[in-house]
Amino acid sequence: MASSASSRKRGKRRYFWEYSEQLTPSQQERILRPSEWNRDTLPSNMYQRNGLHHGKYAVKKSRRTDVEDLTPNPKKLLQIGNELRKLNKVISDLTPVSELPLTARPRSRKEKNKLASRACRLKKKAQYEANKVKLWGLNTEYDNLLFVINSIKQDIVNRVQNPREERGPSMGQKLEILIKDTLGLPVAGQTSEFVNQVLGKTAEGNPTGGLVGLRIPASKV
Repeated sequence: MASSASSRKRGKRRYFWEYSEQLTPSQQERILRPSEWNRDTLPSNMYQRNGLHHGKYAVKKSRRTDVEDLTPNPKKLLQIGNELRKLNKVISDLTPVSELPLTARPRSRKEKNKLASRACRLKKKAQYEANKVKLWGLNTEYDNLLFVINSIKQDIVNRVQNPREERGPSMGQKLEILIKDTLGLPVAGQTSEFVNQVLGKTAEGNPTGGLVGLRIPASKV
């Protein structure tokens, strides 16, 4: 059972905007089990003490412009995906080095490495743009959930404080109506599907990809 689960995990489809860096042995750390946590090794305490610059997930130093704007741009993400597909086709169409004359192999390797480096940079950009889409969706879902909770809470308070008032739908029915009218497609736990849905709408001509409240400046459309 464990082996089948691990094989499914390895066989999970990766999208063009999913990028993961391979850690070198020196960067790898043994992850403590919850039973081994104490005041010094509790993740939340370590985060407060060391900030984001702790452990293997340390944030790399970025240019200021890379982290200034968290407003998503689905059209930019779509364009990066199209460029990546073209670049990958160019790489796959290159003649294998082993089939080239010895004198041409160094130049071919250099060209292929150059193209692969560009593809790597594009994947990093795509992941960054996709994360902005996820963050926007999660924040929107959070706000909507909070609205539902506060609304049904107020209804419960009103019912308790005014028990003699004529009662309409039950609390369960009101909650179902609130959820149906307020919450859209789920985002938490399904962020990959959410990004793909946004990309699909963008490809159909919607520059915002259906992201609620998002306004794309005319200069970026």
